[in-house]
Amino acid sequence: MCPARRRQQPTRVWMMALCLIAAAVTAVAVPASAPSCSGNQPALIFAYWTAVEWRGLHLAASCDGLTYTALNGGRPILNATCGTMRDVYVHRGPDGKTFHLVSTGSCCPAGFNYWNTTDFRHFEHGERCWMKSAWPNTTAVWAPEWTWVDARSSYFIFWSSETDGQPAEGPTGDNLRIYGTWSTDFQTPLAAPSVVFDPGYTVIDANIVQVPEGAHGDTSGDSAQS
Repeated sequence: MCPARRRQQPTRVWMMALCLIAAAVTAVAVPASAPSCSGNQPALIFAYWTAVEWRGLHLAASCDGLTYTALNGGRPILNATCGTMRDVYVHRGPDGKTFHLVSTGSCCPAGFNYWNTTDFRHFEHGERCWMKSAWPNTTAVWAPEWTWVDARSSYFIFWSSETDGQPAEGPTGDNLRIYGTWSTDFQTPLAAPSVVFDPGYTVIDANIVQVPEGAHGDTSGDSAQS
């Protein structure tokens, strides 16, 4: 994962692209402005955000995974209606055609953004305010991601949260842990969110990758111990 980044805002688009490439790259038929790949192979795309406007979803495309071209003239293809759009993560769902996108920032104070799309032109949107009822003192819901688990026929959605009522940044903050819950449709959680990883110090930006023998995960943090 990328190094912890809450204390210093990113200043270059390419920094965010490099940070997100591992989590957000996926193969898909992309808009006409994307490069034409040989052999009718689908392009690789990745989603990113910039420190300029903090509210837009940007896409770039590549045929080889090494050289990327920004789509839509470098302009965002989607803008958050309120709040921000940071830490974007997008991946294809188990139906093979629907892409589910989650990001930091929402209209509700203890939630995250969610969209789905099949063509990256039309999006369905909604906030997921799942932390508010179970953890009323939540002050941050950062860097959400998800993975589909065949054995449970469910999505496992996870993120970083601070739930002690302190600001997530500053001298009294930085007590973030990884929380998560399950859902079959991204609409309703199957259980209240709970702590899924607590090493005893702040951790953010979790990523989980399924492998044949189980799953691998990694995080970044603000502690010398991480």
